[in-house]
Amino acid sequence: MSPEASPLLIREQWPAISGMTRGLLWSFVPARLKSRLRDEQAVLEQTIEPASRKLVDAYVAWTGAPAERYADTLPAHFFCHYGMNMVASLTSLAPCNMLKVVNQGCRLRYSEELPRDEPLRLRGQLVDCRQDGQRLRVHSRIEVGTARHPGLMSVDTLAAVMRGPSQSRRKPAAAETHWEELGEWSADRHDGQRFFFLTGDFNPIHTLWPVARLSRFGGCILHGFGTLARSFEVIRDAGHAIGDFDARFVKPNLLPSGPNTVAVGRTADAEGYRPLRLTTPAGDVLLGGRFAAGDKR
Repeated sequence: MSPEASPLLIREQWPAISGMTRGLLWSFVPARLKSRLRDEQAVLEQTIEPASRKLVDAYVAWTGAPAERYADTLPAHFFCHYGMNMVASLTSLAPCNMLKVVNQGCRLRYSEELPRDEPLRLRGQLVDCRQDGQRLRVHSRIEVGTARHPGLMSVDTLAAVMRGPSQSRRKPAAAETHWEELGEWSADRHDGQRFFFLTGDFNPIHTLWPVARLSRFGGCILHGFGTLARSFEVIRDAGHAIGDFDARFVKPNLLPSGPNTVAVGRTADAEGYRPLRLTTPAGDVLLGGRFAAGDKR
């Protein structure tokens, strides 16, 4: 029987919950003051104690991965549990309200998987914060490793804040891709709450239906990292090695969701990358990007 994403696991999520709350409060500091403080706090460092095996087992089961795949290691996307505290702290340094931040994508690059039972050392930096048309774009990078092996993985997170009506841009015609469908996954209306129990991401747009119904989505949407994690594991199930996973959150994943289809390009480009995408039964693209077998740092 697979481990359950129990509400009792919230007891392990206090660091993430408190960190995200501090980030939210810090985002209300006046922009001029934050601009002066940003250089002083450009690099953050943190040591994270190992998560319990019960939590990691439940997380792995939720993603659909076989238990033996991560018997002694952590999935690369488990960053959503131990790393989002620091992401929130870095994003809050930008001159914006955290309630208006929209996650746009994430890139995971690693030379080997992190061990389960060792403290993790994080070193993060706000790489870029710039106005792009009507959007403020925020780019953070966090290096993750252990005392013995620093810098095993890097995580780039991308977010944006709309500051006016969106401007339509003509996109260049994309080269035709021949897709290979690898598998499907679905999520029910409670999966946003389960992901909160597993990661500590309490955003009501993912977890509280009465609040989410008042949003422009009309209901709860699945966390971007949750969409990424399940798609990542479908690709692994198909026998593909992954050392560099670069994904963009194209459309909100409204719950319940699926069956959603994970597909990859039949051929790799000159650098060894294959395109990837996740589509709904109606053909809408929820997740797009590319992946490669090796770490391309």
